[in-house]
Amino acid sequence: MIKRCLVEGTQLPVAWLLFILACVTLIAVEKFWVRQWDKDWRERWERKHGRSLDTLRTKRARFLRVFRLGWAVGGAFIVGSEILIGLQVFAPAIRGVTLTDLQILEFCRRTEAVILFFSIFLVGGALAVRNLKNGLKKLDELLGRSS
Repeated sequence: MIKRCLVEGTQLPVAWLLFILACVTLIAVEKFWVRQWDKDWRERWERKHGRSLDTLRTKRARFLRVFRLGWAVGGAFIVGSEILIGLQVFAPAIRGVTLTDLQILEFCRRTEAVILFFSIFLVGGALAVRNLKNGLKKLDELLGRSS
């Protein structure tokens, strides 16, 4: 069956290419954006918002905690949906009914889509957490804190 999935399953090369492009773009934009933060930027930010830069750091730290929680819940949801899809497709096979080609192909397509979504979710989330941490480090440097 796995061999048939690999041969007959759908391929999503464009989605993978877009995913890789989005990850590289996210890293480049974040690096460029955070690199621009200096003492002048801090003063402009504080003047523009009328608050200390410490408030931005506090909000970002809070968002990072919430983001991690949402990331864990979303990952559990994706994995749970894959388990349910597998049970839905293989329930007839467990009862002794032979699976049709359409059922096998449907399982392969759904599995590939879930793997793609999980990869995007996992890698995209990891990059977002990494970028948020780098931003917090830069804010700490601007505020004169040691990490």
